[in-house]
Amino acid sequence: MRRALYQSVREIFVPPPGRVAVLDGVRATAILLVVIFHSFFLSYYVLDGSGAIQAFAERTSGWLTWAWNGDKGVDLFLVLSGFLIARLLWRQLEASKRIDYPRFFGNRLLRITPLYIVVLVAAAAVGFPNRERFWANLLFVNNWLPFEQMFVPWSWAVTIEMQFYLLAPLLVRLVHRAPGRGLAALAALIVAGIIGRVGILAANPDYAAATLLDFLTGQRALGIAMWDDLYVNLYTRAGPLLLGVMAAALVERHGDLLRSLQSRFPRLMNAAILGAAALSILVVTSPLMLATGEKSEFMRRLIALHWVAGRDLFALGAAVMLVAAVLELGPGRLFNRILSARLWFPLAQTSYSIYLLHIFFIGAGYYLLRGGTRGAELALGEVGFVFALALAASFAAGVFTFALIERPFLKLKGRGAAVARAGDEGGRVNSGRITIQALAMLLVSLMVAPNARTGDDARAIVLESIEYWRDSSSDAQVRMTIHRSDWERRLTFCSITKGNKKALVRVLEPKKDAGSATLLMDDQMWSYTPKVNRVIRIPSSMMHQNWMGSDYTNSDIAKSDQIVNDYSHRVIEREQSEKQVVHVIESVPKPDAPVVWGKEILRIRADRLLLGHDYYDQENRLVKRMRALEIRPMGGKSTVVTQRMEDLLHPDAWTEIRLDSIKYGLSVPDSLFQPASLRGAPDRKQAPGVYQPCP
Repeated sequence: MRRALYQSVREIFVPPPGRVAVLDGVRATAILLVVIFHSFFLSYYVLDGSGAIQAFAERTSGWLTWAWNGDKGVDLFLVLSGFLIARLLWRQLEASKRIDYPRFFGNRLLRITPLYIVVLVAAAAVGFPNRERFWANLLFVNNWLPFEQMFVPWSWAVTIEMQFYLLAPLLVRLVHRAPGRGLAALAALIVAGIIGRVGILAANPDYAAATLLDFLTGQRALGIAMWDDLYVNLYTRAGPLLLGVMAAALVERHGDLLRSLQSRFPRLMNAAILGAAALSILVVTSPLMLATGEKSEFMRRLIALHWVAGRDLFALGAAVMLVAAVLELGPGRLFNRILSARLWFPLAQTSYSIYLLHIFFIGAGYYLLRGGTRGAELALGEVGFVFALALAASFAAGVFTFALIERPFLKLKGRGAAVARAGDEGGRVNSGRITIQALAMLLVSLMVAPNARTGDDARAIVLESIEYWRDSSSDAQVRMTIHRSDWERRLTFCSITKGNKKALVRVLEPKKDAGSATLLMDDQMWSYTPKVNRVIRIPSSMMHQNWMGSDYTNSDIAKSDQIVNDYSHRVIEREQSEKQVVHVIESVPKPDAPVVWGKEILRIRADRLLLGHDYYDQENRLVKRMRALEIRPMGGKSTVVTQRMEDLLHPDAWTEIRLDSIKYGLSVPDSLFQPASLRGAPDRKQAPGVYQPCP
């Protein structure tokens, strides 16, 4: 056992003879790009509000723009995967004139599924959402689900590779039989993918000018929609895989021709290879994905071009460099020398483990730094720490998983190949047996999966909904209509919030109520009435009393997050609304919570907009209901502009709130949220970007 473990670890650090070393460098480069990208991208969860995220992105643009484009590392993985699989199948055809399908698929399952299943079970055990969709990952169809229903969403890349393996033998056989027509067919498929993306953008005009920074600073719903339509589907991401297949065909069938062309036309070939390298570098260093706000027509066209063809252009450059490096054509000799360095080999050997595991460690790194809290700033050194921690920890875990999980299954894979070489018929039987073993492992995992389910993280959804509503800060002017069967009353008020614990609401109209104000600070609330000129502290027992005679409570108006901690939450159903998932969450008060409701039911859309809120009394009767009536962009993101609260115990009694204006992410001074501020309107500060209250 000890010797076997030593041999497994040794295989990670000691390269075997006869390998194509340049491929190790390509694989290592790809995983480094992915880990760097996610280290930057996931800073979203520790920065407080869209303004902080935009400031951090602007501060790390320029020479670090490539880090924000590091998701191209996945495209590099896909090029390499297409190249390796096509080369493997090509050599099978050369040796035996056929492809052993059972052995091919069995080997792919043995390579991909053991560690994948362990990671899925671990993610379910630690509470990742959507655990009930475990089956979709095991069947490699999780990329067909909407983002909000995906379990371990970054595993989409594993899924499209497995989907590609179903088609790869047919594609390689086509190119092998008729190289000219086969390569033309692959090129046609790439062009078809580009045309398909043009169609998607034409059907969804908002996609054309959207950027990564837009998604992080208020347009989350748009980002999720683009993820579902453009990012995770085989038909939109097949270009790099197909270019990898074409690269393999060029190396295997036309390698001598390419070497001859290099000898006869060195300048032309060198220019083509360097041009391809420049193309990939241009795409990965482009600042397009960090553009936000209003964009010129020229900028919008460039962004649309990026979505339509940017990944394929990057992959084209990478495929050309890969061919040049493998065949050592002109500048490819330098690429080969750099990428064949032995230091890449351990990273390449553990790259699959690192890909599956690094997200866990990035999350842990940010938690170590921030303790689960958000801040207005993030130092570049902190991101560097998270990257280094994630890379080192996932590599160490990769050594462990390779030795104890991956290598034993790879031995089965090798045994199947050895038996297949011993005899054609025996090869079929034994490779089929290995495939059955792999499928049996999947079935066992399917039985384990339901037991791993512990329910959705409903509390997090509720908290995120409140945080989306409030943002890092907000300043809104609101009209309220209080309706009863025999009278109606109208108010206009200003609502100012900062974080989750500070809010100031001041009535502006009508004149007789103007100046009345409510303050929430931490878990305490105060009220001010000009007629008596007194500031009164509101006890927690009165948080659920009606505000200004409306159907909204003091807690509702102040946007309190009391429900997050005083209630237990669970997802009881999922609905659909305008092609988005709606989480139906039951919130039940904890035994000692100072609340009046028996339970509350919230309907929260995938983009975290609150669509509905039902209130039940202690006898489980539905007594009050809020519904979102109008949703549209305001303040730079989708917002519930109009909502209505109905009193179901009194006919024709309701209160409607409508936003006239709202601003998010302003610099609001903490001094505003003091009881002393209740008596008078805050002073305006005219400095650009600094808080200016609504009139």
